[in-house]
Amino acid sequence: MLKQIEVLRKEMIQTAEENGLNHEKCITISKELDQLLNEYERVKQVSSPKIKTKQ
Repeated sequence: MLKQIEVLRKEMIQTAEENGLNHEKCITISKELDQLLNEYERVKQVSSPKIKTKQ
């Protein structure tokens, strides 16, 4: 998943440099990257739940 994130990030940067940040392709890649990052965060939270302590 981290590899996919890095690939999309590089693709988005290249697209933005070539076409600008407001280009449709750049926005589409950005949305895909956002979804992947959100999924990654959810997986991280499930994999390492916070330990609750009594006070």
